Amino acid sequence: MVLAANGICMLKLNDREAATYSAWANVRTQEVYANAAVKAFEVLYPGTENIVREFRAEPSLAELVEAQKNLASRLADAKEAQKRTEQRYTERLQQVGMEHVLAQHLTEELTKVEVWAVKPSIKQGSISERPVSALGVEEANRVRGKRVNRQDFEDVAWKSFVVQGNLSQSDLKTFRKTFLAADDVQLAIGGTTAYLEVDMNARVACADGGNREVKYPTSIDEVRNWNIDSLRGEAGLSSLSSQGEVEVSPLAIVGLVVGVLAALGIAVAAVGPSLGIPLPQLPKLPGLPF
Repeated sequence: MVLAANGICMLKLNDREAATYSAWANVRTQEVYANAAVKAFEVLYPGTENIVREFRAEPSLAELVEAQKNLASRLADAKEAQKRTEQRYTERLQQVGMEHVLAQHLTEELTKVEVWAVKPSIKQGSISERPVSALGVEEANRVRGKRVNRQDFEDVAWKSFVVQGNLSQSDLKTFRKTFLAADDVQLAIGGTTAYLEVDMNARVACADGGNREVKYPTSIDEVRNWNIDSLRGEAGLSSLSSQGEVEVSPLAIVGLVVGVLAALGIAVAAVGPSLGIPLPQLPKLPGLPF
């Protein structure tokens, strides 16, 4: 890492680090979580998967994706048409037993997944060498040496789909277990944790003068298992009231926002601003004791 002018450093990843970063950056975290939620709801409400399959085949969804991709003049009309489709499928999900608020949220998330899927993929060369901004002195002192708590990302990922519902403790436990066991969920959670942490470390190193090595993950397995020792199992259920409400802190919500943006990759410091994503300040991360 080389310190440049105005508190900007140039971060250079080696080939294995860059390959791992770009592979992770193209994991569609929002899609992973939505698919996991569908599987979990299927266990609670048989028939959910068939309804979702039909929802994804709706012409209005394809038309919205096309209009969004081309920024077509008919975009507003396409959004309205898709809203009507969401309403119809919300009612169908209610017919298999899902609460209205949960069904509505699920259809909205499924729409977002399809729209975000058209975003450009991240190439290895675009992140192998990139600028990193230094944290301020006070911010750097607050986060130096800290780890990002994986548990926060795990908790918020699954709770976001049931946050407004009224599921029993038994149903919540079933939903959580199925959700977390779904394909690529642990990779999504681990990657969100890993790259927020190492990007934060890079910004601290830049604040310290830039003349320091910051190690990035060199394999997908390393990403998948990042900070896995911070998990507390079903302890996350304790933050759910008897009415099923989730007590999610603003810092944890920041984590979720970054997590679901991984349709564009977790390389937020590298590609987020250029794509118009409003990024949280990295020092304000869930799991950091301040």
